[in-house]
Amino acid sequence: MQVAKLFLFLACQLYAIASFGFVIDFMDKGKVYSSCEVEAGTILGDIMKDVPNPKNDDARFAGFTFKDWATSNTTTHPVFVDRTQRVTEDMVLYAIYSRTNKENWKQTTTVAVGDSVVIAEIDDSKKELSSITTSSTKYGIGTEFNTNPSGKMLLVVEKGTADGTFAFKDTNTKKYLYWNSGNTLNEDANLSDNSSWKILQSSSRGLIQTYTKDGNGKVHYLIWNKDYSRFASYVYKSHGSGYYYTVFYKKLPSIEYSLEIISEEGEKSLSGMEVPAWKTDGSTILLNHTINVNGGAVRNYCLEFDKAAYHTRWVAFRFDGITRKDETGRTNAFQDDPKLPMDYWITNATFGDFTYGGTVYSLDRGHLCASEDRTFTEEANKQTFYMSNMSPQISNFNRGYWSSLEYLVQKLGRDNDYSDTMYVVKGGTIDNANIIGKINRTYNEQLRQVVVPKYYFVALLRMKKDPVKGDGYKAIAFCAEHKKYDDNSATSHPELVMSIDALEKFTGIDFFPNLPDDVEKAVENINVTNTVLHDWGFNVKPSADDYPFVYHDVSGIREIQDEVSSKYEGKDFYNLQGQKLNKSSEVQKFRSAKPQNLITSEPQKGIIIIGNKKYIR
Repeated sequence: MQVAKLFLFLACQLYAIASFGFVIDFMDKGKVYSSCEVEAGTILGDIMKDVPNPKNDDARFAGFTFKDWATSNTTTHPVFVDRTQRVTEDMVLYAIYSRTNKENWKQTTTVAVGDSVVIAEIDDSKKELSSITTSSTKYGIGTEFNTNPSGKMLLVVEKGTADGTFAFKDTNTKKYLYWNSGNTLNEDANLSDNSSWKILQSSSRGLIQTYTKDGNGKVHYLIWNKDYSRFASYVYKSHGSGYYYTVFYKKLPSIEYSLEIISEEGEKSLSGMEVPAWKTDGSTILLNHTINVNGGAVRNYCLEFDKAAYHTRWVAFRFDGITRKDETGRTNAFQDDPKLPMDYWITNATFGDFTYGGTVYSLDRGHLCASEDRTFTEEANKQTFYMSNMSPQISNFNRGYWSSLEYLVQKLGRDNDYSDTMYVVKGGTIDNANIIGKINRTYNEQLRQVVVPKYYFVALLRMKKDPVKGDGYKAIAFCAEHKKYDDNSATSHPELVMSIDALEKFTGIDFFPNLPDDVEKAVENINVTNTVLHDWGFNVKPSADDYPFVYHDVSGIREIQDEVSSKYEGKDFYNLQGQKLNKSSEVQKFRSAKPQNLITSEPQKGIIIIGNKKYIR
């Protein structure tokens, strides 16, 4: 029996837990599994004093309910519908809880950088600082409240210009609370000494004091003036008799009761033609992201995340009748992956600058599964902005060659005539021999070093049904160095195209292992000729090197390239039945021979159809 780890998840913040165990049952889609042991605990701190327990019939732990995990996500955590949840006993689990805190404001006299607060007085019917006057004389306007402030002027606490000082930035105006003369209170766009304040814990003169002094060498205090109904900055006023000192109301995470059960190691396995072979040594995590379409779960994309690299090894998805639809736009919903254990979250911040080879590059949050790859629903697009799907890419590469290659994949993938299904795998090289460095990220004060790949790759498998021959597969691969390209067009770089077999040897990844062995061998080990490039969207002509005998499929008129007669003179010829032809006589008759009766070099059978031409080989 496995022990499930129970964590309280409050607006993406993890709080300490003092644990003890109890047994609870789980269910998945109505199927009952064995009970497993769960650790519960008290939240240490002043957010929650009691210990909710998912067993609703236990009075000690009233208030929490198990909820369904297979529903849509918000930007901070999944939203669940009520239903008891059971899971298999062989899973190591995280049970993630949250609940609505009705008192979501806390009165306090202390603040820390990053807090969201309002300034208020509590002795004159409770007033909160809600705005600054628009008149020439600037003061703070007070709005009365009952239990909790409304947060009309929500201030984010930042570090002031001097040690031990704080600045208060208005989330509406993006300006700092500011004082520079007299009794005024104003806002200013710049962080300065005049927008820096001291917070006094043992003062009889007020809580919030200016850092700078007036012309008489005196500091001022932020105080509520009852007679003039305003917040202002005064030299010194005793508390009471019309003047009241201020306090803070700190905004706490506003959350709702919810529970998610997540396997610590993600999926145990993945199925599907697009899925590569994954590592089984415990160094990676498999994740499968699905979308509900017409009442059923449809894979959006799946991935293998490398724990040491803090980077995905590959993402895999497909273009088919459902997922190739283009019905929504870019959402820009950057966030950590809610299915990825929080030990591997890196925040949704941009990657910033990176120095490589003596040059400073700007790094983008580069998609592996592109935003435009998944536009069949809005939720599908949002999932592409999970940070597990992001790679630190040089801006010129991400917006240049890589973007062009993404467009080529989308163009082919959405073409119903070109393929019935296009299977796609994308990734970057993350082993130490094939990275260009690492960048530091911090989450919950924990350092994560994210690798920067030296190469990026794409593997494509095209399936087109043939009414006579059955399923037909073709495959191709791309591998590009992570750098700026003078010509960003993907089709201008045939040198970056290779066989699947070659990409497998380079990356160590087994692509499309679910193909039948004979099919896999045939489609993965090919020579990348002009004809192959032409078939995958490159603007090149099939060459005589590939198929020397060419004729129009429609007119039946033969086109034999002039150089063929000299290039292939002296070689053995075979007919389509594999019978060797008389060299001396057949070469003499070369120009008048029927193309369908000739083939050069080795006895191969078959006709390749591209567009309206047939290429005999």
